[in-house]
Amino acid sequence: MTKDIDDLADAIDAASDAGDEELLRKYGTECERRLASAKGMDRVLLNYFRANTYSAIIEAKRDDENYTWSWEQSDGVQDVLALRRAIVEPAFETCPAIRICQIRTNLANRFSTLGRPVAANEQWLKALEVEPHFAKALAARGQGIRFLAENLYVRGHNLLMLAAARSLYNAALDEESVWESGDRDSLAPRLNEELRQITSYLKKVGFNESFDLNQWSLGSTEQERAYRSWCLRQRLFLNPLNETHTCSVAATDVLHLPDHNYKIEENPRFPAYYNLLKQEYVSARYRLYRAVYEDDPEFLMRDVLMLDSGEGQALGHYTEDLRAAFRSAYSIFDKIGLFLNDYFGIGLDPRKVTFRTIWFENPNNPVSLRPVFKDNHNWILRGLFFLSKDLFDEAFKEVAEPDAANLARLRHQVEHRLLSFQHFPEGECTETHWILSADTFQDKTLRLLKMAREALIYLSLAMHVEETRREEASKDEKGLRISLNPRRIDFFKRL
Repeated sequence: MTKDIDDLADAIDAASDAGDEELLRKYGTECERRLASAKGMDRVLLNYFRANTYSAIIEAKRDDENYTWSWEQSDGVQDVLALRRAIVEPAFETCPAIRICQIRTNLANRFSTLGRPVAANEQWLKALEVEPHFAKALAARGQGIRFLAENLYVRGHNLLMLAAARSLYNAALDEESVWESGDRDSLAPRLNEELRQITSYLKKVGFNESFDLNQWSLGSTEQERAYRSWCLRQRLFLNPLNETHTCSVAATDVLHLPDHNYKIEENPRFPAYYNLLKQEYVSARYRLYRAVYEDDPEFLMRDVLMLDSGEGQALGHYTEDLRAAFRSAYSIFDKIGLFLNDYFGIGLDPRKVTFRTIWFENPNNPVSLRPVFKDNHNWILRGLFFLSKDLFDEAFKEVAEPDAANLARLRHQVEHRLLSFQHFPEGECTETHWILSADTFQDKTLRLLKMAREALIYLSLAMHVEETRREEASKDEKGLRISLNPRRIDFFKRL
């Protein structure tokens, strides 16, 4: 780091400590100005420091409820974008391990405050892959898992996730954990208190410490066991426990809708909607697995004349499984839009509903949020909104990690244009015909599946929050109940 960038970093730290918004915005602009000519590692650092200015502004306004609960979250959005720009810089992977951990942990923390605990968990895990003892990632992940557990409505799952959070707190406080100068002394008392609360609660409810988390079978055949093991490793089960566990306790798609109410004359339709969403997701997941890991039957392409195009084209039924998995996973989002349209009584013509437009009063001008969302203090529902930005907001798409880049444009190509796969790197693409490596498309389909899973989890948990509010507001009303509190995350000081 050059001295002038080092001086800028010190100035940002001082303005952060003072909570001086004017200075912080000035320094953020200065980072942007320097980025115009910066190269290499300096680009990573300037984006990182720019993100820190937004984070400090958010911290200074944390007691302003209107600002904290705003769905626009312009400073939070800019924080995410700056951190992602740092990550996609070619020099990022050559950063010192601690710097990589800092950037990924800060991104995870911001995702959590925006209502995306699943996306946050993925970033914490990536940080811990680089340095397994990085204390702030361990502690922040423990707190994030704790808050996610408190938003679940399945008691047994809550307890297992709280136990996982307790393990993360213990790891953060372990003598081997890696802290930055002075942080252990300032944060350890708070960590110890939160650890005491979790431990006390688990003891009070009689949590079974010797519970065998691997007592469930992964299947009766080698094929099924291989598939379910892959789902566990990739964290693809519709089961929040798969966020904390990769053992057989998490190897089921048990997540569904919470208990919820209908008026007497209403059709109890939402479980049927969610059944269809789950079925499509599970089928897409298996199609991707089959395409990557299982061979086509020998007879399938026998006697099918194919001409050599000279491009090393990958042909076979597995390529159609890839396309089908991508299509099915992508279609889930618009169907979630239909669910929201019905559940919140928005009243749009179903033919005009998409996951991109459902949030806005004017679908052709996605700026003004619908009041039903804008004034809703539902942390997880807000996360579902921010997840939609990863697919449709141009600013977000521009700085997505490679496996998430251009998913919306790729869907258009899959549905309405020609798309070929080949076994070596991509060929030249035209408006009519794209040529991608099969590996690239597999990566993007896996990313899309993870986003679909994330959206389905948020839909269920957001409905639980909304049903809790509705039940409280209509205690005296008669109706039919089908049985099957948003939290603002107060994360540790910015890294």
